[in-house]
Amino acid sequence: MFLVFSQNQVNSPPEFSDYLHLENNTNVRSLPDTITDKTILPGHIFGFPIDNGLKNSINLIALSNEQHKTSIRFTAIHSGALNKIIVSLRTNMENEIKIGIQEDNEGSPSGKWLGDDPGYIISKINSETKLHGVQLSDGVTLQSGKTYHIVIEPNKIISDSIWMGTYHENWLVSPLNYENPDDTWNDPMMNTLFYDGKSWEIQEKWPMFVVEYTNGFSDGQPYSLMAQWVIRDTRMAGQAVRPYSDYKIGEIAFVIDKKGTPKDDFYFTIYDIENNILEKGVFAKRDEVTNTKQWNTKILNSPVMLHKNQFYQVVLSSPGSDLDNYYEVFGHEYMLDPSIGYGSTRHHLTASYDGGKNWIKWYDADAAFKFITVK
Repeated sequence: MFLVFSQNQVNSPPEFSDYLHLENNTNVRSLPDTITDKTILPGHIFGFPIDNGLKNSINLIALSNEQHKTSIRFTAIHSGALNKIIVSLRTNMENEIKIGIQEDNEGSPSGKWLGDDPGYIISKINSETKLHGVQLSDGVTLQSGKTYHIVIEPNKIISDSIWMGTYHENWLVSPLNYENPDDTWNDPMMNTLFYDGKSWEIQEKWPMFVVEYTNGFSDGQPYSLMAQWVIRDTRMAGQAVRPYSDYKIGEIAFVIDKKGTPKDDFYFTIYDIENNILEKGVFAKRDEVTNTKQWNTKILNSPVMLHKNQFYQVVLSSPGSDLDNYYEVFGHEYMLDPSIGYGSTRHHLTASYDGGKNWIKWYDADAAFKFITVK
């Protein structure tokens, strides 16, 4: 994994291989069985059209002295008492941080910690730290629709910086929309801020975090990296969905690239729950796919109706491609808690290594994809 640094970073970050993510977690909380019927207009995008700027790496923001602070700004989806917060932190040496929740004051942290005095928690991190979970003090209660900040500041820096990980370009959304999981939940306040000792500055980075409520619900942005899945011979991958509304789709789109010179074209297949084929064809000719990842859109020969609460898979394949010349489809993997990713675990990345005979439900990932509706 490659790392990209913000302007306020100094020194070198610690080496690490990956962010922890949990596979096959089916702990879905507070999702509706149905939603209010709505009219789906032509041109509506059903999907997760977030491409992270088409970058695989993360961004690290450095706290390199006692005056530095960073903030994860977000709008609470739920109301209730908080139990725990989880963020992405690392350091080369053992350090101490102050971490807690503050209300928003015109876009910046208010400076007053929520919860029983002193409000913040002093917590140690070291070279083994990647995801850092902190149990909060009593009295930290959030109100749905109100903006808050997770504030992190050094309590003691021994000899090195503390780095907080973010997920590149900011998307101003929470992946899971509890009211309609087919769409992301709009959060125009979501962002990352940095305090240089004089003023707070917006970083325009998508934060990585989870806040856990005492009732078991969670909010946050749990993805940690954009990943790729190899498409060749019998290896297939795409997106599985169980929509909350009826969608008549006329176009599909995925983020793809190629490695080497594949000997076959890139194909798509739409399956129902019985593995029946609803539509198939060429997703892209081999000379249309570039070695640089980008969105590719396919207009279907015949529109396909996706009925609410029914299970479908839209999968990419290239049976004539091989180990050295193949395609890739891109998506997002989690740092924690698949139940608050896009569509919770109703929508998830799907893969097969035997040409579609058996399917792997990749609950801790989603493809970057668009299903576009028609009349």
